[in-house]
Amino acid sequence: LLWWNGGTLVAQEFDPATFKLSGEPHPLAEQVALHQLVPKMKVAVSANGYLLYDTSALRRQLQWFDPSGKALGPAGELNDVGMFRLSPDGRRVALVAGSLNAGNAVWVVDENGLASRVTSQQTLFNSPVWSPDGQNMVVTIRSPESSLFRMDPNGSGDSVRLTQSPNAQFATDWSRDGRTILFWEAEPVNRIDLWVLPVTPQGAPDLAKPRPYLRTPSIEAWGRFSPEASPRWVAYQSNESGRVEIYIRAFPEPGRPFRISPGGGSFPAWGPDGRELYYETLDNKLVAVSLKFGAGSVKVSDPRELFALPPSASGSGAPPFDISPDGRRFLVRVETRNDPGLTLVTNWPALIKRGSAR
Repeated sequence: LLWWNGGTLVAQEFDPATFKLSGEPHPLAEQVALHQLVPKMKVAVSANGYLLYDTSALRRQLQWFDPSGKALGPAGELNDVGMFRLSPDGRRVALVAGSLNAGNAVWVVDENGLASRVTSQQTLFNSPVWSPDGQNMVVTIRSPESSLFRMDPNGSGDSVRLTQSPNAQFATDWSRDGRTILFWEAEPVNRIDLWVLPVTPQGAPDLAKPRPYLRTPSIEAWGRFSPEASPRWVAYQSNESGRVEIYIRAFPEPGRPFRISPGGGSFPAWGPDGRELYYETLDNKLVAVSLKFGAGSVKVSDPRELFALPPSASGSGAPPFDISPDGRRFLVRVETRNDPGLTLVTNWPALIKRGSAR
């Protein structure tokens, strides 16, 4: 059994019949890269003795692009950027920066690129989402379960717990009227489902408790409210067809689904007027579709390709882009890598006796 431990790849003998480890862990390689957004080491191992691992360092920053894909410049200088979200007025970005092994922090970057740290403790934060007035944020904190907390984007005051669950939770949106937070929760039985949390416009928990919005055997995630004052629709991604596609359903009651993507898609985001929906295709293109709503129906245009997302911007398990409030710019997470650091080891089981692969 191989696993990552603080940058070191280690292996220990494992008996699949008894499900027991034996002997001591043995280091195989040092400075092995870990994906910063999802708990996944950059290692591949084969049954015939080959081991491939990555030691290259990444810089993950935010860049502005226009609808044609022309780069317009960076949004601040922070590295190791994970999940992020533009403020409702488009003048600030809330983001998490850091790593899974050392912890991360919540930051706010203003329109001039000046970064202010919101959280002082070094823990695991995820999925910052702005309140509609920009005065509050809801953030996922692993403590150790992933629960939702409200905090001041200026870093003042204490964070306020909004939910408590043994399951992982990730906030994805806050309705324009300020009264509902949308999040997804991973459950052992129903996998991943969409939930809503009633709150006051100031972000205080309402008398009502969280309730499921969409609960099926499929995976539903990354829901976004349509931009009306009182949202009428929720866009989300689901694998109910056998692959990940974009759907929309009515809100507050889900009704029947309308599939938006014809050939796979993820990470939906609404245009400013609610008549367009943007998402990422399976081949990492940013596309837009026009929507025409009728009585109990939705007409969807053919996808219009805007531009190819930069290498490594996607595939992270988290939204790689966001849209400015005027719809004229896109904020994209871009990864740059130093010299390639792939190492191939042959007959890696022999390293358990000899030592590491350095």
